[in-house]
Amino acid sequence: MQNLFLFIKENSRMVAMVLALIVMVTSVMTAPFFYLNWILGAMIIVLFVVFIFIDPAFDKSILLAAFISCLWLIVPFFNQFFMELKDPQAQIKKLLVFVFNVAFSSALVYYFFNSGHEKRQRLMQTAALVWAFISLMSLVLFYISKPVYINLFSSRDFAGILENRNNYAMMTTLLLAFFVHYRQHWKHRRIMLITTVVLSAMIFLTSSLKGFIGLAFLAFFEGICLFRKSTDSGQAFSKRNKKKILAFVCICIIIIGVLGAVLLTENPISKKVSRVVLLFTAPEELREGESAMERAYFATESIKLIEEHPLTGIGFWNSAYYLIPPTTKAKGLEKGAYSHINYLEMLSGGGIFTFLLYYIPLIFAVILVFKSRKQTDTYSYLLFSGLYLLLMSFAAVTFDIQYFTVIHVLLINAGIRISKEKHSWGNMNYKASEAGCQLTSYDKRRDRR
Repeated sequence: MQNLFLFIKENSRMVAMVLALIVMVTSVMTAPFFYLNWILGAMIIVLFVVFIFIDPAFDKSILLAAFISCLWLIVPFFNQFFMELKDPQAQIKKLLVFVFNVAFSSALVYYFFNSGHEKRQRLMQTAALVWAFISLMSLVLFYISKPVYINLFSSRDFAGILENRNNYAMMTTLLLAFFVHYRQHWKHRRIMLITTVVLSAMIFLTSSLKGFIGLAFLAFFEGICLFRKSTDSGQAFSKRNKKKILAFVCICIIIIGVLGAVLLTENPISKKVSRVVLLFTAPEELREGESAMERAYFATESIKLIEEHPLTGIGFWNSAYYLIPPTTKAKGLEKGAYSHINYLEMLSGGGIFTFLLYYIPLIFAVILVFKSRKQTDTYSYLLFSGLYLLLMSFAAVTFDIQYFTVIHVLLINAGIRISKEKHSWGNMNYKASEAGCQLTSYDKRRDRR
């Protein structure tokens, strides 16, 4: 059995990681690529179940993280039987998709944290290079033959190989963040710098406000981390730290310059920002049916639904039967859209208890990661990803996006491990390794077996 485990371990983990990256990309693509998400995802989950039974050192905190991530499903599950929902099939479909995403995310946590550090770095660097190349090719196709691009990817705006530009921008931001956080491991720095510039440019070219906010937040986060590292060492004015402080100042200047250039010049992003500003300053100037006006309508009507159904909500993905904009009603349609804000969707769909069961573990995990003094690249990336997830929850329904569910489960898992380190294991010596706060004792036990 031990030899069988070692054979499977050496030959399947990296393959599973590659398949997992393909699964996350195909989750936001149109058919027929979308079906790969379910087929490959199911294969990865089955392989994960096999590891649960044959790995003698399997860390059960992964299963606990999956359970905690699914706790919020309790209320909508009972609502399915005891409430008259407008569309019960829509809710059960979304809940099943979430459970599938959590199972897939748990498998990815296992493969990712238990693969070798160097292999993981090479894989993610290769993924960033491949993603940058694919994005460049899709950009060329977008400008050379837009009808072909629209036919292939069903998007009138540039969105890489995805259907939705916002999904492309947010996914690329998370990949870019991972790439940047591990920059000290770059071997071919010029190629890596070019890749960073290309990925950043691709996000800008989507004209996605979510992508622009993500880039600005990433630059700000990296600048703060750089400044903190240069001042916490006790030698703030050493030659090396002076360079870090100078780099921090340069980053600040670049952020301010880019923000000014984007917001003060005529471009798609500045137009969107100006429409959002009008929403608060002069809403009467907004046109009926435009995006900013509809988003405001969805938000205000969602709040009304929350006030009417504070405990149980109205059922997930049932909000489309309540949030019907005037322009949609004028067309005679009886179905609108959802709130586009995860906080409101949680409250209106499942009530206050669902909201608390979803966000309390997530926020607690982010706090634990933040308070952890184990300054590693993985800690830094998880902190950024958690804050980015909470930020994007104001602009998207993140629980329904697979790559954000992966971040959710990663954070819960890291929080459990940090909590064990501080409270449960006492005299056992933990080490915040690059695998995300792995146990030193756990690694030694695995080696002995």
